[in-house]
Amino acid sequence: MGLSFGGKTPESIYINNKEVSSISIDNDVVWLKQQPQPIDYFYIENTANRSNTISISLYTRGTVSSGVYATTLEYSKDKQTWTTINLMNIGSSYNISLNDGEKVYFRNDSGYFNYYGYSGGYVARCYQFGGSYSHIAGGDIRTILDYRNVNTVNTKQGCFARLFYQNRNLTKGPEYPFDTLNGYTFFETYRECSNLTQVPLLPATHLGDREYQYMFYSCSSLTTVGNM
Repeated sequence: MGLSFGGKTPESIYINNKEVSSISIDNDVVWLKQQPQPIDYFYIENTANRSNTISISLYTRGTVSSGVYATTLEYSKDKQTWTTINLMNIGSSYNISLNDGEKVYFRNDSGYFNYYGYSGGYVARCYQFGGSYSHIAGGDIRTILDYRNVNTVNTKQGCFARLFYQNRNLTKGPEYPFDTLNGYTFFETYRECSNLTQVPLLPATHLGDREYQYMFYSCSSLTTVGNM
């Protein structure tokens, strides 16, 4: 037996203005508040069997209006202690050291990460992940768009453009669980990632302009469709 109203199970129940976590009848639990699932943050994992350096660099082209790209990015190795990177003052690159097998997790809520588009000429502001030695990327890529609204966030113009551009030590990328894309989303995302071996699934059915243009250009090591 379960507790429902109008055929629907409530997410929250309040009694005397206080939220309850469960309701039992004759010692049988008929309703239990569902706990939120932990966020599967986007991550980069060192697979080099040695220490590794993960870098974040900036590519710009023309002038991009503020408010459409991220200004900060947070990272953590334990999902508890987070360090903030000021992306507006990133310089040539920002480096994070990883031990063998170590992961670094990323999250953002300051804008839709990258931007790439055309407005009387091509304009771009793209943050790009690299690594000194072999590494993979995984987890939920949506956490670098808006980790506070990860289940409802969608793409915006060029938000993953050039994300791993010329990253020749990346062997696997994350999945992209989006149905709708809004222009230049994956423009040059993996261009010249010559050691990339697995192509992520691309399930989107509603596409804007140049979504996948040059996405896998010069990715000469591809062997698998979909991440394993």
